[in-house]
Amino acid sequence: MQQSMLKRITHFFSQEIPVTERPPRLPELDAARGLAIIFVVIGHIISKGEVPADNNWFVVLMGMIYQFHMPFFMALAGITFALSLPVFGSWGEIRAYSVKRVKPLMVPFVILGLVIVVGKLVAVHFLEVSNPPGSLGYSLLMLLFDPTESAVRFLWFIYVLSMYLILIPPLFHIAGRRPVLLLMVAIVLQFFDWPEELALRAAVEYLPFFALGMVLWIYRAWWTPVAGWAVWSGLAVFIGLLIYSDGHTMPRWVTGAASIVPLIGLVQQMPVLLEKFFGYLGQKSLSIYLFNVPVMGLVKGVLFLILPWDGPYFFFYFPVLVVTGTGIPLTIKVLATKWLPRVAKFI
Repeated sequence: MQQSMLKRITHFFSQEIPVTERPPRLPELDAARGLAIIFVVIGHIISKGEVPADNNWFVVLMGMIYQFHMPFFMALAGITFALSLPVFGSWGEIRAYSVKRVKPLMVPFVILGLVIVVGKLVAVHFLEVSNPPGSLGYSLLMLLFDPTESAVRFLWFIYVLSMYLILIPPLFHIAGRRPVLLLMVAIVLQFFDWPEELALRAAVEYLPFFALGMVLWIYRAWWTPVAGWAVWSGLAVFIGLLIYSDGHTMPRWVTGAASIVPLIGLVQQMPVLLEKFFGYLGQKSLSIYLFNVPVMGLVKGVLFLILPWDGPYFFFYFPVLVVTGTGIPLTIKVLATKWLPRVAKFI
C-alpha cells in the first residue's frame, strides 16, 4: 500500500503536459478571460494616488479586485500555454516558437509604450495626467528595464508573459514538460527577495499561477465542467475570503488560488448569450489590455475639465470609464482589422 501511494505521488509530480492536437477555441476559457479583462479594466480606473473622495465603496472594491484578478488572469494564460504547447525536436524549433509567440506581445509593448510616454509628455501641459513620466530617455529606460515602475506600468503583464514564453519552453525541453515540478520550484522562489528591475519580482510572484494553469490543463477532466455544487461552494469560500481581506492582511496567493476554479465554473453556468458576450471580450482581451488605460486616461483628462469625480459625480465616471475602456479598444481592433490588417495582428 505504501508503494502504491508512493507511486501515485511520483506520478503526480512527474506528470507531463500531454502531446495532443491543439483543440478548437474553448468557450469557457474565452469567457473566463473576458470576465478577467473586465476586472482588469475596473482595476485600472484609478492610478496610484488617485482616489475619488467620498467613495470608500470603490476603494474596498479595488482592494478586493487586486486580491485575485491578476493571479486569475495568469492562471488562464498558463492553461492557454499548455493547450498550445508543441513538442520541440531541436533548439531551433524552440527559438522559432518563442519568437513567434513573443513578437506579437513585445512589438505593441515597445511601440505603445513609446506612444503613451510621448503622449503623456505632451498632454501634461493641457490635462491632468495619471502617473506622468519624467524625461523621454529615462521613461524609455524604465519601460525596458523596470516596467513595473514605469510611466506605463500597466503593461507589465505583457513583459512578464514574454519572459515565461522565452524561458519555460527550453526549461521543459531539458527537464520534461512537468508543470507540477515547476509549480513546486515557483513556490520555493517566493521565499527569496527579488528586485523590481526586469520585472523579476512580478515574474516570480505570478509564476505559481502560470504553472498552476498548466497543471489544471493536465487535469482538465476535473473542471470541464465544474460540478454545480463545487461552483457555488467555491464561490462562497472565495467571496468569504474577499470580504475577510477588507481590513485584514490576506496573502494574495490565497484569494488568487481560490478564485480560479469557481470563476471558470461560473462562466460555465452562464446563459449562452452572456457566455458569448464574455467570450467575445476574451478573444479581444489583448486589445482591451493594451488600450484601456490610455483610453480611460484621456477620457478622465477631458472630463476633469468639465466636472470633478469626487462624491456622487463618480457614479457617472464609473460606468463611462468601464464602457469606454472596453468599447473603444474593441472599436480600434475592429477598425484596424478592416483597414490595417498588418497592424491588427499585433493588437
